[in-house]
Amino acid sequence: MITKIIGKDFKGLSFEQPLSRLNLFIGPNGSGKSARTQALILAVMGYIPGGAKKNAEILDSYGTADTMVVGFEASEIKGGHIPILLERGFVRSGSSVSQGYKVASAKVKEGDFMKALALHGDPKIVDISAFMDLSDQKKIDAVFSLYPPAGDVNKIQGEIDSLKEKINTLVQKAKTSEAAAARLVAAKPPLPAGTLADVAGKIAETAENLRVARKELVDLQVAEGARIAKEKAEKKAADDAEKLKEKQEKDRLAKEAKDAAEKKERERIEAEKKDVPLVTDAQVAASLAERPGEMTKEFDRVLGPLETKFKNEGFAGSGGVKYPLPVENLLSVPPIPQDLLVAKTACSGSIGLILLALKAAGCEACAAKLVAIREMRKYQEVKS
Repeated sequence: MITKIIGKDFKGLSFEQPLSRLNLFIGPNGSGKSARTQALILAVMGYIPGGAKKNAEILDSYGTADTMVVGFEASEIKGGHIPILLERGFVRSGSSVSQGYKVASAKVKEGDFMKALALHGDPKIVDISAFMDLSDQKKIDAVFSLYPPAGDVNKIQGEIDSLKEKINTLVQKAKTSEAAAARLVAAKPPLPAGTLADVAGKIAETAENLRVARKELVDLQVAEGARIAKEKAEKKAADDAEKLKEKQEKDRLAKEAKDAAEKKERERIEAEKKDVPLVTDAQVAASLAERPGEMTKEFDRVLGPLETKFKNEGFAGSGGVKYPLPVENLLSVPPIPQDLLVAKTACSGSIGLILLALKAAGCEACAAKLVAIREMRKYQEVKS
């Protein structure tokens, strides 16, 4: 007997509906009358007649989330008094939807679920309104589909005829037995004491043993399902832990490699800074002594006319009063870096002319230029 219907996220509802032997659902539209009936149909049949039959289509049609559960609670066919919950679950994972099964809250395979279904009432679903709309032949087919062998009327008729013959034979035997029993009763032969009671007791004992064996079978199936589910969960947890450990190790190695590369780059930059030559005054003097007069000649050749131009425009190049040199007056001079023009207008003319000479002579990184820049910076620091 079915004692309860359950639904979780089925047609936007979650419910547990207790049932008795006869049940009538009443209520306004949207209260869940059809939802409870359809949940039971889906739990028993795995689909709803007239609706979708594929897992993804079923979940799309009746579910409101990525998971949906329907089920019912029922007792065993013979003598069962402990109801067991049977459930079907639909779960979306990515683009696919799978169907799972539970018996007494333990995951089981589809075959075990069908066995438990057979042991607990083997319920059949009949839609009376849809049945009445069928043709006579389809009504016959529908009735026969409820009993094996489904739909084979000729075979069933043959079995009926065979059973009639057996019944007639049994009736004759019964009549013969009754006559014999009547003769025995009339003769009143002595019967062993307790014989009928012993037979009845053995029958009751056998029936009880059969019920217990069936229950133990279901319990074993449920326990085995739970054990398999636990092993799968433990294996998945171990696999996840191993994957996490491998990812952490990869991240650690990647970070060490990145830190090593950054450290190497810092060391390279520091090494390049250390490799910049430091030029002393003594080294500059020694260099000039090796080439006496060379720098003076080059200075006169390159900047002689330019110095005259500066003087004519109000600038003293080597001494005396220092006049500011407008930047636009240098626009006609061969290309000079902007930072050098700014320094020229702000510092002494002598150092500025030296830098111009070095620029014109193509000395971009010689010791003389480095010394001149250093002296220029000293002058700027004093001025500030």
